[in-house]
Amino acid sequence: MNNKFKINQKVLVNGYGKNENELYVNKKGKVIEKDDFFLDYNIAFSKIKSDWFNENCLKAIRNYKKGNKNL
Repeated sequence: MNNKFKINQKVLVNGYGKNENELYVNKKGKVIEKDDFFLDYNIAFSKIKSDWFNENCLKAIRNYKKGNKNL
């Protein structure tokens, strides 16, 4: 089974957390683990704070190079 997000990947979170039921808007976090049964991801915002989110609430942060890629 392929995961949409890899462990330790940086993501943007837009949605409600399942543990604290708090709204997160454009908050940066890191994927800690995935629950295969519920298809949820545990996202860490700091060393202390983490919460579970559905796949639909997450967006991957990718660093694309600008300019000429042939160099």
